[in-house]
Amino acid sequence: MRWLLTTPAGIDRAHVRRDIEALGATVLDEPPTPLGDEQVFPAEGPRDLPERLRGRDTCVLGIYPDSEAEPYGRGRPG
Repeated sequence: MRWLLTTPAGIDRAHVRRDIEALGATVLDEPPTPLGDEQVFPAEGPRDLPERLRGRDTCVLGIYPDSEAEPYGRGRPG
């Protein structure tokens, strides 16, 4: 499953990779997306990755499912 991992800005990919690979996940080789004082790394991992991360001391501030972007107005019909 694809995930979006939020970390503090300036954390490098190797640091994120070390924090999550023992949990069965990997950071994808795409550049992080800057988000103010945070950044977002795409990753792949098991469906229960949020539960595996819970309570662990990692650089990950948040984890969110990734999905294909849809152009505005292409959602459900009104």
